[in-house]
Amino acid sequence: MSTAESTPRARDESTRAMTHELILIRHAKSDYPAGVADHDRPLNARGMRDAPRIGVWLAGRQASDAKETTCVLVSSARRAQLTWLLASGAMGASTSTWIDSEEPRIYESEARVLSRVIGELRESCRNAVLVGHNPGLDDLVAELTDPADLAASPFRGFRTSTIAVLRTEDTWPVAASLRGSFRVVDYHVARG
Repeated sequence: MSTAESTPRARDESTRAMTHELILIRHAKSDYPAGVADHDRPLNARGMRDAPRIGVWLAGRQASDAKETTCVLVSSARRAQLTWLLASGAMGASTSTWIDSEEPRIYESEARVLSRVIGELRESCRNAVLVGHNPGLDDLVAELTDPADLAASPFRGFRTSTIAVLRTEDTWPVAASLRGSFRVVDYHVARG
């Protein structure tokens, strides 16, 4: 297969679907209490302040069609769960069509596992939020985007409380399996 044939733009139009947004969020700043396993670490004071800012930012950019379903996948780690709890709480009623679920595979996962999780999303999920960890999120963005497009985008890596919004016109399984099928369309670090 030639390079041109493997790019998203050169694929058969029959594989195209509606536009999907993938919102990647790195959890807010966590604490390191003695004797607490990594999976169970809570947010620290800064993380507790910053996590609601994630929700405020998301609510501010919400699509005009509030009836579109957004599926939310959150790492099973306590710091990710608390981040989403506080962020979604700050969004209020704007999350009424959002379907939340804990996804244990996100915790400490490599980009290829995260891609698999995204590829399993139902097409009825117009948009998806994935709350996770680094270095997996940085690696995932690098895997899903074209290197030249990524370099020209606002994306500057996942510090804590960072949000990156990626967009694709492909189905979830196709987009999650091909480099360059997503482009970064928005980026924000939700810190006070």
